[in-house]
Amino acid sequence: MAIDKNDPPGTYEDDSGKKRIAVIERDDNLYTDEQLDQYRKSVGLAYDFAKQKYKDTGEQTRETIGKQATEERAGAKQKQEFSESDEARDAAQARGAYKY
Repeated sequence: MAIDKNDPPGTYEDDSGKKRIAVIERDDNLYTDEQLDQYRKSVGLAYDFAKQKYKDTGEQTRETIGKQATEERAGAKQKQEFSESDEARDAAQARGAYKY
């Protein structure tokens, strides 16, 4: 049996031609305590950065929504004022035209 790319890592052929998987010992002392502390600090820093970014994005979204609502209210008020002035003008024109 030939070893192909779909075999798991550590696969080899023994003398009889059977596929075997090598037992890989685990090294629990892969990282020193200082390296683990540095990793924890960097993970904490990345977490704090992401948290602050989402917080800032939320504040900007709320601010944008507030601006849009204010602009919509101002636009509605202006539209109402224009409508009322148009009605007043039309009424004045109608009264002026109905003199005979």
